[in-house]
Amino acid sequence: MARMIGVFTQIKGKIGNLIYSTWHGVQVVKTMFIPENPQTSDQQEHRAILTLLVTIGKGILKDIINVSWSPFRRGAQTGWSNWLGKNLELQQGSTLDYDTLCLSNGSIAPTPITNAQFVTGTGIGTIQWDKTIINNQSKSDIPVAFMINDSTDLFYYNADLDLDREAETIDITGNIGDTPANLHGYLWFLKVDNGLVVDSSSCTEQIPTAP
Repeated sequence: MARMIGVFTQIKGKIGNLIYSTWHGVQVVKTMFIPENPQTSDQQEHRAILTLLVTIGKGILKDIINVSWSPFRRGAQTGWSNWLGKNLELQQGSTLDYDTLCLSNGSIAPTPITNAQFVTGTGIGTIQWDKTIINNQSKSDIPVAFMINDSTDLFYYNADLDLDREAETIDITGNIGDTPANLHGYLWFLKVDNGLVVDSSSCTEQIPTAP
């Protein structure tokens, strides 16, 4: 509640949405700012995408983000902030677009997936590629594979780093009973020098089929 000082000379306090005060003896009136918590559908959808990306990111922080992003962080940024920022930039729709989900982002030429299959009865996903070398690729590049279910958002990956490009295939142990059409498989490669990851490729994506 506002109070008057003197005989109708100055008012201090709040009346309605106005705030009265004095500044160097002069009466000042300001409109009170009421913070908002917007709940439009677009803002709720954006927050839902951010929440899902954070959940995915936390699950792959140690084995994927710290390996495929942290060595190439820009300035004072972390691999985590680069990964999250890149994926938020790519997500333009109202729900997560799994076709643009970015698991890796580097300068090695990407490698297309030639075949992706998932066996519902065993929960094993298999991703294949052509070992032919193009541009700045190398025979010793190490493949990493990731798979996510777009109906449950459960994800699985193989980050053992125990294969090379020459293997032409990599398996992921997923969830028995998943439907291949709900899955998205991703493949990218890392370049390692003296035990340290020095470069990576961007990832390619494909929906697996049943064998």
